[in-house]
Amino acid sequence: MTSGGMPPSAPTTFHLPSPIRTSTASQLRQAVILVLHSILFHRVYGTLKPASVLYLTTEFPVVPEKGVVQVVRSKADEMVKRVLSGAAASSTELVVSLYDPAALSTGPAGPSQQRTEAGGAYRYGWLAQAFASGIGGPSVEHPSGAPHSEASTSLPIVPDLGSFKSAEEHGEPFETWRISFQLIKTRRRSSVRAGGGVELDPAGNVDADAQVEEQLVEFLEQMLRFVDEQRDHVPALPSSELCPFPIVIDVGHK
Repeated sequence: MTSGGMPPSAPTTFHLPSPIRTSTASQLRQAVILVLHSILFHRVYGTLKPASVLYLTTEFPVVPEKGVVQVVRSKADEMVKRVLSGAAASSTELVVSLYDPAALSTGPAGPSQQRTEAGGAYRYGWLAQAFASGIGGPSVEHPSGAPHSEASTSLPIVPDLGSFKSAEEHGEPFETWRISFQLIKTRRRSSVRAGGGVELDPAGNVDADAQVEEQLVEFLEQMLRFVDEQRDHVPALPSSELCPFPIVIDVGHK
C-alpha cells in the first residue's frame, strides 16, 4: 500500500485470532480499556509524556488525555452493557478504524510532521522498543483511576460509522483493528451459600486475572509485531495534532 494515490480496496488489518476471554464484567471493562489505550497509544502522533500502568505484572501504555479517556471509558462501558444485556453474540468485536483526512475532504493537509518523542526510562523492554522504533506515543491512566492530564484535548474520534452520512463520505479506512471479547461464566462451588450453591468467580480472583493478563500480553506482542512490520500504509502526518487521523471506534457483533 502507498500513502498517496487511489485509496486501497481494503484496509491493512490487525486481527486477533482468538477472543480475549474474561470471567467478570470488571475484567471485561479493564481489558477493553487497556486494549483501546494500547491501540491509540500507537496511533497518537503528538508529543506526550511517556508513562505506563501495571495490570498485575505487565506494563501497558495508556493515553491520559481527557478526550481519549472519555471515549475509551464510554466504549468500555458500551461493551459491558451490550454483553450483560444479552445483546452480544458468543463474542463481541471491537473495531477501530483510522481514516486519511485527505480522503475525508476535511480540508487541505498540512506538511508532514515527525512525532517528537519524550525521553525517559522504561521498566519493560517492549515499551522501550516501541518508543525507540518510533511507533508509539505513550501516556498512562490506570483503568479505574483518574486521568493523568486534565487538559482538554480535541480529537477527531467519532463514536461509530453512523456519524458519517454515507460510505462515500467516510470512504475506506487505511487501517483497521479487530479484537473480540467474551464473558465466560466460570462456575465454582461457593463455601458461603448453604447447600454448596454455584456463583460466578468474583472480581479479583487471582487465577482469572492472571488468565486475562496472559491474553493481554499475547495481544501486546502481536500488536508490536504489527506496528513494526506494517508501516508503509500509514499516510504522511497532515498536522502535529495529538491525533491527526480521524478514528472510528465501533462495538459490534462477530
